Amino acid sequence: MKKAIVILCVPVCMLGCDADPVDVKDEALGGSDSNVTDETEDDTDAGTDADAGTDADAGTDADSGVAEVDNLLINGSFADGTMNSWVLEQIAPATADGEVVAEGPDGINAVKITTTQIDPTDMYGWHVQFYQPTSIEAGKNYSLTFWAKSDQVGEIAVTCMQNHAPFEHHTAELYPMLTTEWAQFVMPFTFPESDPAMRINFGNLAQTVGQTWWFADAVLTSD
Repeated sequence: MKKAIVILCVPVCMLGCDADPVDVKDEALGGSDSNVTDETEDDTDAGTDADAGTDADAGTDADSGVAEVDNLLINGSFADGTMNSWVLEQIAPATADGEVVAEGPDGINAVKITTTQIDPTDMYGWHVQFYQPTSIEAGKNYSLTFWAKSDQVGEIAVTCMQNHAPFEHHTAELYPMLTTEWAQFVMPFTFPESDPAMRINFGNLAQTVGQTWWFADAVLTSD
């Protein structure tokens, strides 16, 4: 089985390839990060042990043999067909519509956000954002993975940031360039201080009237 891992805003796999894989007050979120690490490996031994991956108590799915992930996000898969636990923030005059559709990778559920109005004074488009409140512990290693695409090429800002003034995000940020093809992204980060009022934020969505963004299978893990 081939695995593909991409760190820092590079797609793990476009669909169809052979691999399986805020209110923000800081307008500096328009920057880009081009550091890339790409690793691909073949795992020929996985799944050959008749005893492996069958023990549900060992953190695996007894039917699929796939290890279960302890997702710190609630409803990150949108499996219930709603955006429960997520917030679609719209700062006037910008507006957007959001819904859950079965249009994700391999037909899984995804949230679909369409920008219906923008603020011409908003340089980066941060007046529409999609986020979930969470808590963060200082010094822990976190990793956010998600799938995303747009109906036109556009860069968004993905951050783990304070859900309160001064909305600090330190270096917990990613600026992926989305295309019309589904791609998976990985954002590893640490935060210098514990804070029970943080958010995982997908921002800069109010760029163009009529532009549509899709997000699927958002997973936040920690060591």
